[in-house]
Amino acid sequence: MTIPDWLNTQTEDVTFPKIDHAPFATLTTQPGTPKIVCKGTLTGPTQATTIRMRPEDCKRLKAATDGALAAAIVAIVMDKLDELERNHEVLTIAIKN
Repeated sequence: MTIPDWLNTQTEDVTFPKIDHAPFATLTTQPGTPKIVCKGTLTGPTQATTIRMRPEDCKRLKAATDGALAAAIVAIVMDKLDELERNHEVLTIAIKN
């Protein structure tokens, strides 16, 4: 049995970027240097919360983000929550001290 030509094609040539829809944002990924680009800010009613981060993690996140940091953080968290709900998964986080 011979392998069809399309099976020999590089994966990058036949795949599409992942697109998810958070309630207030559209998240799109594509190949490239790791970076978060946030276009816009949160509007309407919001609730403030404090996110405690290690200084090195905060510095890394800020360095990787172009645009509104708070909106980017919310979009990332909501995207992951949507994924967990969609896949009926439990995410267990064990903090290392």
